[in-house]
Amino acid sequence: MADLDALAAMGANTLAEAIGTDTWGEVRDRLARLLARTGTAPDGQAETLADLDRTAEDVAAAAPHRAEQDRHRAADAWQHRFLDLLEHSVGDDREALLAGLEELAALARDRPAGSGTGADGGTTVTDPGEWSATTDAPPAADRVRHTFASGLTISGTAQSTTVHYPPYRPPLRWPLLIGSIPPSPAATRPRPDLHRQIGPAPGGRTTAATGQVLSGGAGTGKSQLAAEHARESLADGTDLVVWADAGDTAGIVAAYARAAAMVQITGDLPSRPEEDALTFLNWLAVTDRSWLVVLDGLTDLDVARQWWPRSTRGGQVLATTRRRDAQATSSGQVLVGVGPFTATESVAYLRERLASAGASRLADHRTAELAERLGHLPLALAHAATFMIDDELDCSAYLALLTDPAQRLDDLLPLYTGRITTTLLAELESADRRRPAGLATPALRLAAHLDPAGHPGELWATAAVRDHLGADPDRARAAMRLLHQHHLLQHADDTVRLHPLTARAAREATPADELPALARTLTEALAELRTALPTSADPVLDANAAALATHLPHLVPTPATSGPAPEPPPATNLYGLFT
Repeated sequence: MADLDALAAMGANTLAEAIGTDTWGEVRDRLARLLARTGTAPDGQAETLADLDRTAEDVAAAAPHRAEQDRHRAADAWQHRFLDLLEHSVGDDREALLAGLEELAALARDRPAGSGTGADGGTTVTDPGEWSATTDAPPAADRVRHTFASGLTISGTAQSTTVHYPPYRPPLRWPLLIGSIPPSPAATRPRPDLHRQIGPAPGGRTTAATGQVLSGGAGTGKSQLAAEHARESLADGTDLVVWADAGDTAGIVAAYARAAAMVQITGDLPSRPEEDALTFLNWLAVTDRSWLVVLDGLTDLDVARQWWPRSTRGGQVLATTRRRDAQATSSGQVLVGVGPFTATESVAYLRERLASAGASRLADHRTAELAERLGHLPLALAHAATFMIDDELDCSAYLALLTDPAQRLDDLLPLYTGRITTTLLAELESADRRRPAGLATPALRLAAHLDPAGHPGELWATAAVRDHLGADPDRARAAMRLLHQHHLLQHADDTVRLHPLTARAAREATPADELPALARTLTEALAELRTALPTSADPVLDANAAALATHLPHLVPTPATSGPAPEPPPATNLYGLFT
């Protein structure tokens, strides 16, 4: 006798496949009598008949493109019901149930022999090769094999039947989470304006946009915003949440293929990942289930476009990326800019994080200065707080280390620097593949040795920079704009700014043998600008010459300024490149 799981699957598949065929009436009546006789339908035969009729009506009312999906759904529901009844019945009731479910298979096997497509979508074929007869083998015309769309196969004759059961799959339990949502941080700050731009959870069926793209520099909290939205979506009743590592195509395909198996539209073990992933995309387009797909860390927007889910029924796509060029919204997506905390938010975050570890005493009178030095970046603030807690350093002591040129960033912010370096290399690799090819890395190394508060955009047209890059003026400017598109710097109002931590990470990753050429190029470029720009630009040029001398003191002498040192710009301007 088949085990309980297989028997429940067999009965449910036979029931679902019989809907709309000549055998439906007999299956319906037999099952209603069976459940009433065994006492598993408390209100008697009428209750079961009503349930069966509702199932048949739902399947019959399905649109053509959803008919098979609804038939599978009906089979899942009844499989769970049969299994539950079998597990909780005893004695004569269980024996009656077992016998009754086995009788359902007889109705399927007794279909006429031959070849053709049945009314239920299954295919009936004559297959003499299936037999290994011993005595009195039946005539070939009596040999029948019927394969249901659900995978159940019945073969044989009225005298001898073999049932091949599909692998048992437990009924789906919604909601489903595919992938791993990043955990909540130890402390965070609410960002209501950004949450409003992302929109409500898709469980509410109010999403109208094709999707949102959270675009911002490294460490601005894009992934945490997406993670908060994913958790809220599950809590609000969204049926399916998929979190995909979208750093490359393989990560997206793997997540989709796994999701296809989990929602039971492909096999349990993805053997053809790309085909399974495409099947999942097609399912997303037509399902009535609410869903959210998060594509975290998109780098190649050209490739990602073909894997962007689409739905008009209650789905939402949320992507995070450093890109902000036109391709980020080429399919109608809404761009949501994610910047750092405000000065008030970053100080409040530092105090809250330190207090959560019982270390409020570490937040001293220089807390705001430290937050500004870290650029108000959520990720940098988090890792700095961890370092301070572990080493029992207050803000003043940590700030002294951070401003010490002898200290390396990866010693002071080891976890942050590791993530930033990885992200930086990935973005540079992606940018270097785009036109003008191969110029993103040398361009960033140039910008990283200047004043992060800003240098004139005209610098990229100077002969010194063009010669260093081996490019004409258009290509040199295009290299700078490419870095802007990848959120590696900011170009606005013909001023180029670079976040101090990004600049420091880029400087520390620059090979030593390239430094003399960098120093010579930037010194000559600044000298060119002094003759080409009005004297009103001198304070900005002085600040950049001073920054260059600070970063490369052994190669560039400390310059004489053309006047009083300029006042530092407000923090909102200095760090506005991510806003």
